[in-house]
Amino acid sequence: VELPKLGRGTIVPGRFGKVIGEEPIAYKMPVDGDEEEMVVSRKLQGSITVREQGIRFIDDKPYWHIGGGEWLAEELVRIHQPALHRGVRVGDETGLSLPLAFAIDPKDPVRRVMTYASPTAGAGRRKILARTVVDIVDTHRAADGSATHYRVGEDRWIAARDLVVIDKAEPPPLTEPGERWVDVDLDAQTLVAYEGKTPVYVTFVSTGRRKHRTETGIFRIWIKFAETTMNGQMADEPSYSMATVPWTQFYAVDIALHTAYWHDKFGVPKSHGCVNLSPRDARFLYFWTEPNLPAGWSMAHGRVQHPGSMVRVRSKDDPEPAFKGYAKKVYQARKAASR
Repeated sequence: VELPKLGRGTIVPGRFGKVIGEEPIAYKMPVDGDEEEMVVSRKLQGSITVREQGIRFIDDKPYWHIGGGEWLAEELVRIHQPALHRGVRVGDETGLSLPLAFAIDPKDPVRRVMTYASPTAGAGRRKILARTVVDIVDTHRAADGSATHYRVGEDRWIAARDLVVIDKAEPPPLTEPGERWVDVDLDAQTLVAYEGKTPVYVTFVSTGRRKHRTETGIFRIWIKFAETTMNGQMADEPSYSMATVPWTQFYAVDIALHTAYWHDKFGVPKSHGCVNLSPRDARFLYFWTEPNLPAGWSMAHGRVQHPGSMVRVRSKDDPEPAFKGYAKKVYQARKAASR
């Protein structure tokens, strides 16, 4: 059985929600006990996301079982609607290849993008869906040569600020032919999955915000989990806890590629340093990368002898990042073997 288990027609394993309210209280209740035996367990503090592991009605009011024998009134949960966003397959029979251009609002990646009848038109005329692939058929440039608008159809122009062009990148040194690896561009907020030099999948991500920038470097997946709870606290910010995050792949000590079922802002920075993925993208990459997980396995380790896939995180300020972690050891071993 593939883990985590998905219900028919679902994209995440269960219902999740953010705890709200001024002083939310979790209660203890025996599994087979009387409803009157409910007692206060604790006050829930910080930013907490919970998963519904069962439901019970008390005085006609639903309570979620949130694990550990604790129950929380459903009225204190703002239920998350996981993002439906999915990346784009390229190569093979798709007919698509890099470079690809995507229409995306740099401030709100789910907002439809305005098109114009001409590069000089003052008012927009039609909008297209966010994160849509478009064909660039012409470019309008300013006096200094910089692009101001792109024509993407008959009498349809998009402002250059609302377009992201994703092009092919060279693999890290000593990448083996056909080896699977991923390339994260912090400036474009994109991820491209490669097999050797061939791109096979393109999508948008959310990396670390200004106070929690995602570190650049060439890493390797060292452990992956079907599900894991993520919690912590950053400086003077409130503590946080995200329940059972599915399809999580750690490539640094505590930095991972993982599902973000709590937002749909892929295309702009949003995280505490990890690389956030939509549920569909996270699931695809989890089973596509190394180390492989046979059906029924809930975790797997990469190691120097059988390494996990490379994750290159780069930016315009660090376009050729260094090998880090055990990716450095793999690189050194390959370099020694090639002499």
